[in-house]
This record gives sequence, structure tokens and C-alpha cells, in this order.
Amino acid sequence: MSVKQLNESVLKDLYLNGEYNLGKQLYDAFPESIRLHGIDLKLKSLRTFHDDLSEFSWWYGRKINFNLELHNRIMTALEYGKANDLISYNILNFLCSGWQLVEYFMTHPEELHR
Repeated sequence: MSVKQLNESVLKDLYLNGEYNLGKQLYDAFPESIRLHGIDLKLKSLRTFHDDLSEFSWWYGRKINFNLELHNRIMTALEYGKANDLISYNILNFLCSGWQLVEYFMTHPEELHR
């Protein structure tokens, strides 16, 4: 086993099976659905990951480079977004760019009421 494979194996164990399961933490905190114009929209679909939470968690960990500080920023944006009705997209779209928009509104709340 190469050093790279060993490092990836250790990271995978920490971030998928241990207390550092950042993907599960995010998934559990994300809203299940929203009601928009009388239609319920599911926000937590993991179809892209074959409905496999561990596959999503590994993808998420790699997306953020297993950076706990970045994860905490995303979680803070998620909580702010939920409290201020700013979450209107699915979990993958939130991770691609939505959290950054919510973070912007956190620092510029006057923009919310324009």
C-alpha cells in the first residue's frame, strides 16, 4: 500500500466512520424539503450517490479537502439560511454555490430586504 493510499484510507476512516463524519453532520442538518408555491420539493436527494450516505460523505470530505474550518463555515451558513428562509435548493446545489450566497447575506444582512 502506498503512502497516498494509506493517507486516503486513514482519512476515509476518520471522516466516514468516526466522530468526524462531516458529510453525515451536514446531511442530518439539511432541511428535508420546502414548500414552494404549494409544491413540496425534496432537498436531500442523494440520487447522484446512489442514495449512499457514505459515498456522499466521502465526496463532501474531498470537496472541502477535509477542512474542518471550511465545514464549520458551511454549517454556519446552513443554520443562518434555515433561520432566514434562504434555503431553496437541494443539498448539492447548496454545496456548489448556495452556502457562499448565504454567507454573503450573513455579512450583508441589509441586502436581504432589497
